[in-house]
Amino acid sequence: MGKDQKKIKPQKIEKAMKEDEIGNDFDKEISIHRGKVVHYVTELEFLTEQIILNYFELTKSEELSNAFVHSFFSSEGFGLSSKHTILGYIITNIFPNFKENHPYLLDTFDSLIKTRNRYAHDKVVRLYRSDYKVYILSDVKTKGGKPDVRTSLLNDETLEKFYGKYWNVKTELQILLDLIKKRQ
Repeated sequence: MGKDQKKIKPQKIEKAMKEDEIGNDFDKEISIHRGKVVHYVTELEFLTEQIILNYFELTKSEELSNAFVHSFFSSEGFGLSSKHTILGYIITNIFPNFKENHPYLLDTFDSLIKTRNRYAHDKVVRLYRSDYKVYILSDVKTKGGKPDVRTSLLNDETLEKFYGKYWNVKTELQILLDLIKKRQ
């Protein structure tokens, strides 16, 4: 800092804000919906981890299982996309009958991952029409040097579709996990 510059002290906060004082009811509703989507896909990620651990029989040793979970699953380079890829390998190459009976599992799970990413990262845009508010998730990317705006409605109907897909994927992943456990 140069001698002509003054150090700026942060302002003293008189009172800490409580969570219920932040934002309005609509902001809270959006946060709840976004949080639920992230939470539910995290549950599917946990089930996927259980499938991988059990398939590779890493659960036979608690020490090995813990070491694998803490060092490998928690590493930055081994995210949900990598786990989904391993799941796809297991289903396609090891359990072809399961894949035949559940042909849409991997694609549906992939669409849930994309939905999770949108709910977690996209901006919320509010459009005011008549007496109600419409919320849209929006993300701008560049495609061929031009802006490409992706939008989707953030409403109860889109969430209901998400929940339906979630329950289907969760049920099918649990069936696969049970199948792997019985094989051991």
